[in-house]
Amino acid sequence: MKITDIYTYLSELYPESLRLDWDNDGIMLCPDTNAEISGVLTALDVTDEAISEAERLGFNLILTHHPLIFHKLSSLDAEKPHEALIIKLIKKDISVISLHTRFDRGANGLNDGLCAALGFSPHGVFGLAEDGFSLGRIVTSDRKVSGCELAHDVASRLSAGVRLFDAGRPIQKIGIVSGGGKDYIAAAAKAGLDAFISGDISHDAAVAAREYGLTVIDAGHCATERICTGIFKEALEKLSPHLKTAQFSQDLCGEFVL
Repeated sequence: MKITDIYTYLSELYPESLRLDWDNDGIMLCPDTNAEISGVLTALDVTDEAISEAERLGFNLILTHHPLIFHKLSSLDAEKPHEALIIKLIKKDISVISLHTRFDRGANGLNDGLCAALGFSPHGVFGLAEDGFSLGRIVTSDRKVSGCELAHDVASRLSAGVRLFDAGRPIQKIGIVSGGGKDYIAAAAKAGLDAFISGDISHDAAVAAREYGLTVIDAGHCATERICTGIFKEALEKLSPHLKTAQFSQDLCGEFVL
């Protein structure tokens, strides 16, 4: 099996048409298009540690959520940390596939997986784009809860520190967006939701949410997306039970609590 075989399969699950216009993903790097895949390491980001783990396992493909190459590169300078990673990958013949917003938006992708990790089944979407797809998922609790109760449950299920911006109203209808979802706060309020769970919530976005009467729980960018490694691994195992896979779970956003 070659990298193009795996990419074709993943693109059937998460079509390129779901990729947002500003995004860049797909086959990020492929030193040898004819190389047989020896194994796939799934990760949130390509890091030096992830490359070392792939090398240790003898794997020549890393599958990530965050794109290895997001902005246009005009050169490769080994003195620049990110570009040094690309040079290292080339030298070690390790390819990279990244699936970003299409994986966020697709069925059984990251946002559906996050709902499941939080103990919910999505029954709707909000913040629809022009193509009819959205990152936002709507779930409903089986009972009304307080902001503190929901925040404690999210922290426990994701094993993460959270920030609570409590609007002080009972919560039952909840919106969920993985990663940085502050731009979805207005859409969540418009959809009549009681609470919104995401990451990277800025101060001004939290203030706006309170004015809407919307409770917000910021569980962090990393904690809401690191489950991608398991979703990717499960998808690859369905492609071929003989394909060697492993998850890389380095937490780049750990919480320090006094």
